[in-house]
Amino acid sequence: NLHKKSVFREDILSDIKYTALIGNSKDIEIQKKVSLLKTKFDMMMIDGDHSYEGIKSDFDMYKEFLSDDGFLIFHDTVHEACPGVGKFVSELKEDKNYKLIGEFISKRYSYPCGIALFQKQEVTEDFDE
Repeated sequence: NLHKKSVFREDILSDIKYTALIGNSKDIEIQKKVSLLKTKFDMMMIDGDHSYEGIKSDFDMYKEFLSDDGFLIFHDTVHEACPGVGKFVSELKEDKNYKLIGEFISKRYSYPCGIALFQKQEVTEDFDE
């Protein structure tokens, strides 16, 4: 809630029903508050501290709250100041539980950020008889 644009939240979301949980995503109390909502989310965006460890931690802590075919978005996937995000996204591309829908990289700016969109997949195990 310290981001300079957070002051616009109420105006931007004025016509949308939402619950704001303000805090550090790595704080177990925030994870508990998400759990108390007793819901699965159709879309989640991870735009955390931009380190590999931070992105992986956020993913590991919150993936259980993503619906079975929900969408997962990562920001700053190609930003040169955030190589950890790109590294994690590259690893997730190999995870059969998540399908890469696409990566979107603006050509407008000299320092593109990049967004990656994944969809959670139902994985069935193939067993040999």
